Amino acid sequence: MGWSKRGNGKSYDSLNGYGTIIGFLSGKILDYAERIRKCKFCDSGRKKDDHDCRKNFQGSAKAMEASAGAELINNSSILKEANLEARVLIGDEDSCTIAAVRRGNPKTIFKLADENHLKKNFSRDLWKLSSFKEIKKRSIDHIKKCFGYALAQNMGDAQNLAKTIRNIPDHLYDNHENCGSWCSRRSGSKEQTILLTNLSLFDKLSALCEEYAANANKFSIPASSQANESFNNIMAHKSPKNICYSRSESSSYRLASSVCTKNDGDSCIVEIRQKLQLSPGRHTLFYTKQLDAKRQKRALDAKLPAAKKRRIIKTQEREELRKNNENSEGVQYKSNCGLSQDCEDLEAFDESLINGPNIQISAETCNLVFFDLETSG
Repeated sequence: MGWSKRGNGKSYDSLNGYGTIIGFLSGKILDYAERIRKCKFCDSGRKKDDHDCRKNFQGSAKAMEASAGAELINNSSILKEANLEARVLIGDEDSCTIAAVRRGNPKTIFKLADENHLKKNFSRDLWKLSSFKEIKKRSIDHIKKCFGYALAQNMGDAQNLAKTIRNIPDHLYDNHENCGSWCSRRSGSKEQTILLTNLSLFDKLSALCEEYAANANKFSIPASSQANESFNNIMAHKSPKNICYSRSESSSYRLASSVCTKNDGDSCIVEIRQKLQLSPGRHTLFYTKQLDAKRQKRALDAKLPAAKKRRIIKTQEREELRKNNENSEGVQYKSNCGLSQDCEDLEAFDESLINGPNIQISAETCNLVFFDLETSG
């Protein structure tokens, strides 16, 4: 699901949203739906039958995902024409889509968790324990690595996956009796990368791992909704989020164009022009072929192990560079850093102005310096 306006983490008030269902094996968009809350012609007092009104939703922006998901899974005309029924839904754990789908479908619908969102949520839950001194970025990275090993080595085996996840806290506290082959201590090495000692933290980690282990059947089979995120990226290029297209039929046209681009590549432009009996043009043909070739090459290269390893190394290098620069510079950008700084120099300056000679401050006698109040300038 995607929205036409960015949320700030607390408030979500987008005027429209769009959802897609993508085949797990084909990678193609099977059907799509849009939820629109506003129409500028209706707001101006015009009747619904004298314009192309696309308004079809009255609820909140958060409710759009569940509504669109239930329509696409349970009432898709395209799936019905192909005599297909969706029985397995892959998605994140951030919405009530699966509940809405199950309410409108008498058959059992299975839910698989998206692996990328799963790891992010696990990392977010670990950062919530940062009140403990032992929970730092280095220890969180190690715990995430252990969680990743558990997922990779127990594909399709929910029972062993749950057992491995429950054993992560014991591994961190130097108890390796039930560790798998991934554990260096079990294989004979005397090195322990991260060793925790706080017993209160052990209880918190155990409760967290127990929560994920109880839902191991959701993510024991590797699944990903990355194709949907890729489509949302295409839509963001055709319908930028800093411009409102959702009060007219413009957003619907842009959504349909994004679906064609996702399924058929940029060569869909040529096919559309031919269908409209327009000449595609020699430069258009060359340009679309060039874009499609570049897109396919980028998609293939991104899946190679060498490319993934390079992305990890580059991320680590940028993080190391950031740390070195920030440690040497001190505080340069922080919320209200100007209010929390020592004001002794400012007070001394004020006293010199009051007790000193009468200084006329003007553009002729002073050098004016302009700076951004959000920085420590």
